[in-house]
Amino acid sequence: MEKHRLRQQIKNTLEQLSATQLQEKSHAACARLCSTDEFRQARVVMLFLSFEREIDTTFALQRAFSEEKTVLVPKVIWDDSKIVPVRLTALDAECEPERYGLRNPIQAEQVPAGEIDLVVVPGLAFDTQANRLGRGGGFYDRFGADPNLNACRCGFAFHEQLLTEIPAGPKDLPVEMLVTDRQILRFEKKL
Repeated sequence: MEKHRLRQQIKNTLEQLSATQLQEKSHAACARLCSTDEFRQARVVMLFLSFEREIDTTFALQRAFSEEKTVLVPKVIWDDSKIVPVRLTALDAECEPERYGLRNPIQAEQVPAGEIDLVVVPGLAFDTQANRLGRGGGFYDRFGADPNLNACRCGFAFHEQLLTEIPAGPKDLPVEMLVTDRQILRFEKKL
């Protein structure tokens, strides 16, 4: 199936989940993520600020803060079509609403990619071969290709977003693990 059709199919599936289901499933996924060795051992964690119909990272963010981890989120630099990791100091840090409902922290210190231990990556879909289908901008693929980034890349999604196979090209970077509300999958690192 073509990527744009698959994206629409997943969006339609997510629309079927109620607000209660979204919260319950998000909480279960965050609990699984926080139970992993990768999360527990990480000193510097990069999560994302969720938007509508996306897995809610609030519980994982709270847990990271309570464990005194350095918490980073992506800041989108639209003119350069890239994301940079910036430090989030609190859940209620001031953000400016951006395109597509994204939130960019207003005043945040950029942190070098080489300092990150774990990058939690959103996606519209993931498959059982470690492939990720994003929203089409390539931001996380470009970020993941940074030679200074040695962090574990962890996909984070609802079980409904896990597919048997999705189309992947040479610029589509795979994840090394995937956490959903139902399971944790680990994959061999692809070179």
